[in-house]
Amino acid sequence: MSNYLRQIKKRRKAMNDTIPFKPGIPIRPGQPQQIALLPGDVAMKSCLLCQVEYFDCVVKLGIFSGLNPKNPTGQDQLIQFQVYVCRSCGQEYGKEIKSVVQDGKAE
Repeated sequence: MSNYLRQIKKRRKAMNDTIPFKPGIPIRPGQPQQIALLPGDVAMKSCLLCQVEYFDCVVKLGIFSGLNPKNPTGQDQLIQFQVYVCRSCGQEYGKEIKSVVQDGKAE
């Protein structure tokens, strides 16, 4: 092996020793670093109406009208929105709760 190749090998080894390496977490340029989260690290969210912590992911559909001046195609387009609904009461997460008025009193 030539002296030049030995120097390159030595520099690569020195560089690898200075870069911290965490097994199982790939580090790629331009991507955020992955973090291992445990359930205790996260604050769980619950339904504002019934306080249940379980939600289902559903699709909400909308129509982008062809008459809208922002529509470049001029044709109606079906738009999908991903939303979460409470598994117990069906309330959409993040949507305001409208109080129902009965007998002159808000519930």
